[in-house]
Amino acid sequence: MSAPLVEIAVDGGAGLGFGHLSRSQTLASALRDAGAIVRFDPRSDAARSALSAQPQAAEAARAPADILVVDLPYGDDAMILVARAAGRRVAVLDPVGEAQADLAIRTDPRPIPMAAKRCEYGLAYALIRREILEQAPRDEGHVLICVGGSDLGDLGVEAARKLAVTCERVILVRGPMASPLHKALAGVDVRVSPPDLPALMAGCRYAVTNAGTTALECMALGKAVHVLAQTEAERATAEHFLSEGLILGLGLETLARPDAHAVARAGAAGRARVDGRGAARVAGLILGLLELTP
Repeated sequence: MSAPLVEIAVDGGAGLGFGHLSRSQTLASALRDAGAIVRFDPRSDAARSALSAQPQAAEAARAPADILVVDLPYGDDAMILVARAAGRRVAVLDPVGEAQADLAIRTDPRPIPMAAKRCEYGLAYALIRREILEQAPRDEGHVLICVGGSDLGDLGVEAARKLAVTCERVILVRGPMASPLHKALAGVDVRVSPPDLPALMAGCRYAVTNAGTTALECMALGKAVHVLAQTEAERATAEHFLSEGLILGLGLETLARPDAHAVARAGAAGRARVDGRGAARVAGLILGLLELTP
């Protein structure tokens, strides 16, 4: 049997975030490790630029894909309907549309209804980058603040100001789409798109992030996280995390210097739920679609 061809439709960039672009590349690596050929279908110039270094097998250029994976921050029911009409299997990550897929996977543990024949939920499916998993967790004494690629509303800036006055050593990461800072922040080390972000994550005492990919990566490293939600969906997810003791807190208004016991407790709880094997699990579920009877 020839290697299955999986096409990943993905998008991201300013206003959409970069989490989908990051995790789709993690998934692609896991699919290749499992013997699949992967082709990307980037849906914007920003996505094409972010994926330009991804390998593309020559045999995948025009061949029809066996499986379509949809990882979009918006719905595209037409794409799913066309793929299924052509006899292709369809898997959707965190679906927001109404067209029925063969498989839907959501890392949010809440059993939110999804349009799919099979639905899977939970942090066991978190897609963690290999460069994160290769890091050795340690405590270098800093607090890492990283609120998405654009830091909507400059929540990260406000968090940095708030923690700096508590004598925390604060490193504020500004993503590629964040607005430039026109004034220095007293007591804050500002890094713009640092290439060593995985090392900064692995070395932090705790992190302040939104409720997306970075929060999950910190959990995989056993790092406690305080969440600054950027959307209502993120807030709902973070509220669930908070109710299960997986994060330190939620919101700028509750952000304060935590004690060592709280940091250790939240870090251990998050690490127990995000074990770093999510990409292999998701790849297995996706390739398993080929075993279904049409």
